[in-house]
Amino acid sequence: YMPLYQLDRGQDFSKMIHDSGYPHLIEAAVKLIDEPLEEQEIAQTIESFTSIDNEVSVNVQAQYEEHPYPRWTYFTPPFLNEKQRQCSVGRALLVAGCGTGQESALVSMQMPYADIDAIDLSRISMAYAIRSSRKAGLKNINFKHGDLLKVKDLNKSYDAIFSSGV
Repeated sequence: YMPLYQLDRGQDFSKMIHDSGYPHLIEAAVKLIDEPLEEQEIAQTIESFTSIDNEVSVNVQAQYEEHPYPRWTYFTPPFLNEKQRQCSVGRALLVAGCGTGQESALVSMQMPYADIDAIDLSRISMAYAIRSSRKAGLKNINFKHGDLLKVKDLNKSYDAIFSSGV
């Protein structure tokens, strides 16, 4: 088994599918070729705030580099009025172990005026998060690659920390 985006001519295959005009095939090409290739490009641009050298962290990183999880495609945004949204003004929030960005996207939508740092070990998972957040138009998330065990290296304090599945 090899993912379609890793084929030598994956981009050519995707173009052929797009040219076919079949909506379901095009949707498959986007999910299986186009988006993973975009994530590979994004991952190469992500800088680290720490090294990752803890044995457990290295193993977790390897797992999520190979299998980013969850690969979410949609979520139901929360309904908040402007007064509720204003509560996020001036808040510094941390999403610890953001993975593919589902939780950071929800926090961003709930608290659109907060400054959100989203940290993870996996560049590939973060690339998925960055691509998905851009697509959703979320602008208040700062994605940071590094080891959560070294978060003190950011020299920053937070009003709230969110973490799920870490």
